[in-house]
Amino acid sequence: MKATKILYICIITILAFVIQSCTGISYSVPQQKPIVSTINGTSQQIMITNYGYYLFNCIPLGSGGNANNSFELFSDKVSLKEVMNSFNEQCKELGVSEFSNLQTEKSSTCFFDWCPFVSTFGIYWYKEIQLSATIKNINQKSTKAE
Repeated sequence: MKATKILYICIITILAFVIQSCTGISYSVPQQKPIVSTINGTSQQIMITNYGYYLFNCIPLGSGGNANNSFELFSDKVSLKEVMNSFNEQCKELGVSEFSNLQTEKSSTCFFDWCPFVSTFGIYWYKEIQLSATIKNINQKSTKAE
């Protein structure tokens, strides 16, 4: 009876971790953070993060989609292709003319690695990919010139 209760608590805890927003898009907003202004316009920083949860590092439980704060159950969207799609969408939305300093970072971590049984088999995994870049915004440049 106690083992069943503990199993239910573990399942609910895992589902609570999984059922949440897995995509984050953040960038410096001119009113909140300083941006670099030059003769050719303004520049700001953008960072896109996408992460997901996996069983045995290959069976997806859920990951972020292309939109900000999105989640897709049983999908594998933690890839450079998906993050670049999100980056392209944000560039179109912001009217970006060019970007520089594009950097990506990918990581994969096994949860409960302190527990010998779980870490030996690598049951529950967390994968994350981040993209950051400096962008020039056409819209700000045109409004500044007017």
